[in-house]
Amino acid sequence: MKKKLITRICVCAILAALYFVFDLISIKAGPFKLSVSGLPIILVAIIYGPIDAMIVGFTGAFLGQLLSYGFTPTTILWCLPALVRGLFVGLFTKKLNVKEEPIKLIVIIIISSLLVTTVNTVVMYIDSKLYNYYSYAYIFGALLYRYIAGILTAIIYSVLTPIIYEPVSKILNVKKVSKNNGQTDSNEKLKTVFNNLSIILGIISIVTCFKPYLSILFGCLGIICVFITKQVKNNKGFKYSLYGIIFTLSILLLKFIIECIADGIIQIILNVLSSLF
Repeated sequence: MKKKLITRICVCAILAALYFVFDLISIKAGPFKLSVSGLPIILVAIIYGPIDAMIVGFTGAFLGQLLSYGFTPTTILWCLPALVRGLFVGLFTKKLNVKEEPIKLIVIIIISSLLVTTVNTVVMYIDSKLYNYYSYAYIFGALLYRYIAGILTAIIYSVLTPIIYEPVSKILNVKKVSKNNGQTDSNEKLKTVFNNLSIILGIISIVTCFKPYLSILFGCLGIICVFITKQVKNNKGFKYSLYGIIFTLSILLLKFIIECIADGIIQIILNVLSSLF
């Protein structure tokens, strides 16, 4: 029971971090915003239910708001759309068979995307009134285009969800066949999923080494996944995660040294100039 709870917490933490990353790399073109950031919320909603999905959505959105804009009076409001998606999808997919009922899944995901767009618009309106940048054309002029973008992302989610859900659900919801063999099989599969997650997170940590907070975050998550597997020696995920953190710290150190040298050179030049004139 305790192991299942730890696994559940770790999976939710990783999916919340993935939500944050997917939101950062979303494609923005005018009023359109195409993103797969809602996919981690949908997955956790189907696997674990609305509460976990709300936690993942809120945590990922809060992290994104905090690191992008800092904490403001409307920070919590901007987390509501992701929270609403998790609640809606979690409630309506509770007893849904993703493989056998694809039409229902598509309808649920599309409605959730439309709800997210609506809540986003309301939050945008409140935010604009508080910070005096309100414009009817800015808030409501592109609303139709945002709904279209929401439907397009919903279609993407509908295609990707069954593909990803099937293997993930088999690993996380594996049933015991017998007291010993079933437990061993379950443990091995859990080790495999966390090992693969550690490799993915380690690679993300290396790729984002020029974004220190991101790189260190994913590097630490990758290392946590490795320790869960209890196979640290010769583990690729551990190496990649460690490399990502080391690269990031090296870049920060190099940046600090260059800034110190540059400041020293500028100070010397200023001193020479002041002595001459």
